[in-house]
Amino acid sequence: MGLRDRQRQPAEIGELLPDIHAEAERVVRDAAAVIGGVSLLDEAVDTLAQQSLLVA
Repeated sequence: MGLRDRQRQPAEIGELLPDIHAEAERVVRDAAAVIGGVSLLDEAVDTLAQQSLLVA
């Protein structure tokens, strides 16, 4: 097996901890997408309501 022949090295401190900045960027990006989707849906509902008022 090739796994037994590998040289082991101690992990560096950066490899042990998660990348906090990348996780924070992902959360902000996801939140912005959700907020954008909600505002787009709200705008569509408002437009539909205004059109029905103009037709009536």
